Amino acid sequence: MGQKLSLLAPSAPTIAISSYVDALENYQYVELLNNSRFLKTIKAIDKNTGNFVIIKLLIKPSTPSYALQLQSVLEYLVKESSMLYPFKSVLTWHKLIETDRAGYMIREMAKINLYDRLSLRPFLEPVEKLFITFQLLKTVCELHSLNVHHGDLRLENILVTSWNWVLITDFANLTKPTYIPEDNPNQFSFYFDSSGRRVCYIAPERFYNSQNSVKNVSNFKDDGSFNFKNDVTDEMDLFSLGCVIAEMWCDGEPVFTLSQLFKYMKNEYEPDFSNIQNPHIVKLIWKLLKVNPSERTSARELLQEFRGVCFPEFFYTFLYEFMENINHQEKFISESKTDHMTPSDLKINHIYNNFAKISQAFGFVYKEQQHSSSVLPMKMNLPSMPHNYRIQSKKYIGDSNGSEVSLIIINLITSLLKTVKLPESKRKCCLLILALSEQINDESKLDRSLPYLCSILDEFIEHSVYHSLDHASAKVVCLALNAITTLMLSCSYITPTNILVFPEYLLTKINNLLLLKIDSGSQRLINSCVAVCLPYLAIVAKKFWSMSKAFKQGGHNSMANITNLLPESVMKSVTTIHLSKDQLDQKFKEITLSILTDPQSAVKVSLLENILPLCQFFGRDKTNDIILPHLISYLNDPDPILRLAFLSAVLQMGPYIGALSFEQYILPLLLQSINEGEQFVVLKVLRIFNEFVSQKLINSKLEFNTLEIYTELISNSIYLLLHPNEWIRQSLINLIISISNNLSDADRYCFLYPLIKGYLSYDVFELNWNSLYPCLTRPLSKQVFDAMVTWALTFTNKTLFWQEKGFSLISNNGVTGKGPVSFPENMGKSVYIPKLSTAVVSYNSGRSKENIPLSSEDKQWLLKLKSIGLDDKSLWKILVLRSYIYRISRISRTTVSSQQQQQQQVSFEQVNLTPRNVFLDVAFKSEPVTSVTGQKKNKVVVKSEDTVSLRSLDHSKSSHHTFVLPNMERAIASVQTVEANVFGEMESSRDSFAQTSWMNDPTLFHKSYHVDESRVITSHVKHTYTGTNQFIWNYLHSLAITPTLDDFTEFGKPLKGKTAIELDSFNLFNLNIRRTSEDIDAYTCLARSPMNDYFVTGSENGVLKIWEFSKLGNINRLRVTADQSTELKSRITSIAFCQMRNCIVVACRDGSVRIFRIELVRNKNHKIIKFMKPVLIRKLVLSSFVTLVETVDNVIYAIDYQSQVNVIDMITMKRQYILQNPLSFGIISSFVTSGSKKNTWCIIATQQGYLTLWDLRFKILLKSWQIHVESVASDAPNDKYIVDQIDEVKLVNSSNVDSVRAKFGDLVIKERLVTIYIKSVAKDLELLFEIPSLECKGVVQQGNIQHLKCKLIEVDSDLSQARIEDMIDNLSLEVR
Repeated sequence: MGQKLSLLAPSAPTIAISSYVDALENYQYVELLNNSRFLKTIKAIDKNTGNFVIIKLLIKPSTPSYALQLQSVLEYLVKESSMLYPFKSVLTWHKLIETDRAGYMIREMAKINLYDRLSLRPFLEPVEKLFITFQLLKTVCELHSLNVHHGDLRLENILVTSWNWVLITDFANLTKPTYIPEDNPNQFSFYFDSSGRRVCYIAPERFYNSQNSVKNVSNFKDDGSFNFKNDVTDEMDLFSLGCVIAEMWCDGEPVFTLSQLFKYMKNEYEPDFSNIQNPHIVKLIWKLLKVNPSERTSARELLQEFRGVCFPEFFYTFLYEFMENINHQEKFISESKTDHMTPSDLKINHIYNNFAKISQAFGFVYKEQQHSSSVLPMKMNLPSMPHNYRIQSKKYIGDSNGSEVSLIIINLITSLLKTVKLPESKRKCCLLILALSEQINDESKLDRSLPYLCSILDEFIEHSVYHSLDHASAKVVCLALNAITTLMLSCSYITPTNILVFPEYLLTKINNLLLLKIDSGSQRLINSCVAVCLPYLAIVAKKFWSMSKAFKQGGHNSMANITNLLPESVMKSVTTIHLSKDQLDQKFKEITLSILTDPQSAVKVSLLENILPLCQFFGRDKTNDIILPHLISYLNDPDPILRLAFLSAVLQMGPYIGALSFEQYILPLLLQSINEGEQFVVLKVLRIFNEFVSQKLINSKLEFNTLEIYTELISNSIYLLLHPNEWIRQSLINLIISISNNLSDADRYCFLYPLIKGYLSYDVFELNWNSLYPCLTRPLSKQVFDAMVTWALTFTNKTLFWQEKGFSLISNNGVTGKGPVSFPENMGKSVYIPKLSTAVVSYNSGRSKENIPLSSEDKQWLLKLKSIGLDDKSLWKILVLRSYIYRISRISRTTVSSQQQQQQQVSFEQVNLTPRNVFLDVAFKSEPVTSVTGQKKNKVVVKSEDTVSLRSLDHSKSSHHTFVLPNMERAIASVQTVEANVFGEMESSRDSFAQTSWMNDPTLFHKSYHVDESRVITSHVKHTYTGTNQFIWNYLHSLAITPTLDDFTEFGKPLKGKTAIELDSFNLFNLNIRRTSEDIDAYTCLARSPMNDYFVTGSENGVLKIWEFSKLGNINRLRVTADQSTELKSRITSIAFCQMRNCIVVACRDGSVRIFRIELVRNKNHKIIKFMKPVLIRKLVLSSFVTLVETVDNVIYAIDYQSQVNVIDMITMKRQYILQNPLSFGIISSFVTSGSKKNTWCIIATQQGYLTLWDLRFKILLKSWQIHVESVASDAPNDKYIVDQIDEVKLVNSSNVDSVRAKFGDLVIKERLVTIYIKSVAKDLELLFEIPSLECKGVVQQGNIQHLKCKLIEVDSDLSQARIEDMIDNLSLEVR
């Protein structure tokens, strides 16, 4: 305002500063922030809104001779504030007040200015400084375009939000003098050094020599009135802006003091910018710090000059506008007052919905990943991401401004996370933070992302302590835990300042979560999530601990000497930080014990599913001390899911904890679990035994007591060979085979063979699956086994079977079922072989029935067992299983009662929903139907849906004596299989006991799969279900079983080996055959075998000939004759081989489609010696003749002259459906399908150059195209044309990909994409197109690779009728 004001202003106020604020009605004084002589900065509260405000207070001088008049300047300030209010990067004055004693300028309060932000953690990253620089230039450019200037740009007058949005405030162009005398430092200190740092941001031209200058340079006249003569210029603001940018990039180090600026004006001083790593920023700063104002570059010119060089393009096109829109508060106001959505919730939804635009603008690249079943890292499905994408760790990059721009959006999200209320918004915050953190370095992940994800945990803990969980959700906490774990897994290095992130930060918060007292449902959910995440966190913690040892030893991190990036003072402090393994172990031990002792089984199961990383973290010794003592108690838990989870954990831990711990701790428990009533548990135990034996964890060559352990394994489980559960039985057989593979021949036959001998129906000489499984005795049926369990539960004290003196509930090893299992004392001293005579009572051993004492009650039960299938030869089986059945019956009853008491979930046993496994043996039979003499008009009367079972579905006694057939015509006696009696052929037997006959077998039934005038196809199905459930029987009889070509012998065996198919088809003109004058029959079609050793031709007169390739090699031969021929008496139009079979499909002019099997004889060298006459195995006559046939799997695609594609089942020769290609597109010349097992689409090519795409699932035409070819050279003749004829379309696959590359060069053919080959003979053109992008990948013309632009132009398929009318109009008739 002038020199006079600086002289008259008091050095200290005469009254308290708060009294000046108290004079205002609506404001309450809080504190004095800056007590400068010119403008005092006061923090106050607006009583109307309750918000904090900043008051700039100007105390008027009390000198009577100088009365300061502020009315004029206030008017200018009001106009300026009104003009700048719409700008979201400017914070203007919102109230201006003048009193007799002072002037007040009031604005909103922002907590942090740019100077303070430079000293706060986390420090600004280069990309953040770059965006702040861009904002400053953008804002100054907009201000100067309005002819508005600031006058006092410095770090203190630039406010920064928590998401680094810049707000320029405290405009001084009207309140402070434009020019200052250089010989009076008091003026500078009074107006421009309010911070006392002696930093100067003033442009050199604003200083003048008061002795030499005669002009008035003051904004106020001598009488105190405002004089608006000398205004601030653009160049003055630009110099100040250069000082601000330079000081920010130098991390707060001043560019000029007042004395240094004077030296700089005289070229005696030059600031040092060597610490700025970005050379473009240094260049920009020098353009702003020119001493000569005319040489300074404007803000608009700088933005244009450094676009794409220093500032990324997305700063201009996306980021600045996106961040500016976020600051428009009026756009984020909830329309409904009942949804409780805050502006922060709306902003998070806006960011989430625009993630695809963010990722596209920033150039994020997401690669397809292999499918993984692991829970972590988290699967995300944000827009533009692949399905179930998991973030990846990235290498450290020193200069990563472009790749780490997502840090700007992360700052925005984390600032909004503090004020969001809805759980859904917090969920979106977690996903967005995690997705964007993939693009930043690991230090920023730990400093920027991790604290805010942990803040969700802190908020939940705080709310639960004060019992205010209204806006807190346990699901959000679980998502935050998963996000934290995923974030930590993506970190590949750590800085010294973050060494203690696990013991003192992260694990402490997780432990506090486990100690909360909340509702059981939320607590179980959170604890289960902690249990899932803990093993993964242990992996990262161990990795960080290994890195921390390098810091302790004075080494450097492998990631580009990260420690060198820290200041020396920081390095001195972090070198004293030490992370010990015991410190980590103690924290993980507390959390692990909390989970292992949790009362909820689901929590313990979550940990057991992936417990191996936790064991590896603790080490073998601490695992035995911490984890194993708790795990072994889980087998006594009534929850079978927990027991199964423990057994799954044993599979993971076993190889790690070693053989000794396995034998001492786990093996006794597993042996005890063999008698478990839960069959899934028994299955898992047997699998563990098999895995440990097959992996040679128990190795007879390394351990002296291995045979003793094998004895324990087999003797405690051998009786399960009689168990009706086939899974258990086969698992035990695999265990026996694995043990056999580990033994020598002597041990195998002296030790193992006697243990299993009693369970063999036939003797075996080799112990493998093919020899052992068929020779084992049959197990008890499920009905007999269930009846035995019922008997064990309901017997009275009159029974002798369950109370025999020689029977006890002691297992073979001499230990009771409830007590711990221990090894015998002589283990390791001698080979232990149990006496099978005490365990197995064989029917053939000579033991009579009198040796088994039975009461009358026992005899009644035995009669019941015999009535449901138990014969006398199998009585010894129930004796062997007696102890096991008694035990599981008691366990099942105890378990059910305890579960009812605890009100747990109902199990299958309680509601009688026992899972059943039914195995099917299916055989298909195809028989030709011949007519009886004199009965030429016989017709088949059995419908295809009629089925005949040899046992009625009602298995009552009355049905056992009847044989009911469906209603059909009377069969005619014949020695052949006739149309009417093929379905029921009765077999007589001399033996009156016909229970073993297939006629009396209720599990065997026949179904007619297909019936026509020439052939009957039946299926013979045998199942293993022996129950009486009517619905299961109905379901089994109604099963639809689809056969394949392998089920029918008439199609021959499939060929083995791979074949390489050339792109250039073997055509008729390549035949090396010389004809005689009598041989006038023309060849019409040709097909070569899948193995390329012979081919088949068809002729005009209907002669089908087979040729061997080797006989065509000699050109000098006078005549080459076919190896075999067949006359079909109609012109052969097309031939196609079945896939990898010696079968051909032949189409003729009379509409017939035949399938022939070609039989041939080969010698020892696999060379063809002789061809037999082709055998006709299928035939179908269509209404129109077929011009082209193609085969895929068991389907024939027969294309006729009416452009119809007849889809025919090769087995039944029944037409399934018809595809009608548009007639106007011309005759179909080629056909190709997707090539997968489920053919979902096909492409049809026509002779007029059209391609049509069909959906075979819904039988609809999707699209039609023509091929447009354009030459690259503009001066080439006929540079544009449409391919008017397509002769061949093929699918590029493994069989012809080599030919494609040989013809089109080294092309990159992607595996998941489909490539088709198109050939046009008329244009001598060959093309490759990629599906579904429809992009042309290669062009070959006249045998040479050409650079032509080829694309598919879509045509309208609905205009077919109009094209047909045009064709009729253009039709001409030639008369000769």
